[in-house]
Amino acid sequence: MTIKVSLDQGNTWPGEYHILLNEAPGFGYSCMTMVDEQHVGILYEGVKNLYFQKIPVTEILKK
Repeated sequence: MTIKVSLDQGNTWPGEYHILLNEAPGFGYSCMTMVDEQHVGILYEGVKNLYFQKIPVTEILKK
């Protein structure tokens, strides 16, 4: 499961803005939302589990 960020309305997806959350195969549905002003939350399904991760926005946008 990877978060990818575009800073130009989806025209490019620079590699420095890709964040690997989980290397295991077999992920399905995911949902991402702001938890608060400093964190993004992502809920995603694996083969037999649901995962939730809270990621600081500063980690997503760092170069």
